[in-house]
Amino acid sequence: MKACSIDGCVKKHEAKGYCKVHYRSFTKYGDPLYVEQKRAQQEQNRIEKEKYKAITRQLMSTEGVCKVSDCDSSIYAKRLCIKHYGRHLRKGDLSIEKKRNEIDVEECLAIGCTNPHVRHGFCSTHLIYIRENETPYKPKIIKLCGVKGCEGEHMGIGLCNHHYYQWKAIKRDYKLHEYNKLK
Repeated sequence: MKACSIDGCVKKHEAKGYCKVHYRSFTKYGDPLYVEQKRAQQEQNRIEKEKYKAITRQLMSTEGVCKVSDCDSSIYAKRLCIKHYGRHLRKGDLSIEKKRNEIDVEECLAIGCTNPHVRHGFCSTHLIYIRENETPYKPKIIKLCGVKGCEGEHMGIGLCNHHYYQWKAIKRDYKLHEYNKLK
């Protein structure tokens, strides 16, 4: 019995010195070892994928305790407890050092406010004002009179005090006029 000419293959000779498997690989791909190389590469890829899955499973496991020293809390994600995981998401590291410019106060820094500070030394209300107006105080909105050329402060229905009373007088006179017409 004649054997395949490929080293390590002991199968029966089929044609051109190759067994059935190597001959088909030679006729289809031009290389008698192509199928074996492809299988070896696929097996290597499968092994790598299994290693990656095992590492991912270990990272995503919620069994055990937090990997930070002196922390006995249960794992929330990525081998960290919920406190350290949140810190990792916010800061990118797990350190708890205070920043050089961080304010250490008890109450809000806004004048007249006694609420406890939330961030940057201000309470939540004044933080909203800072975000919207770049100042911790709510701006007072002053509306002007709607009459062209008048710079008086708005009092009612879009008019300043002076123009409002003029309008009221005109309205009163018009009503009197209409009333007298009906008589």
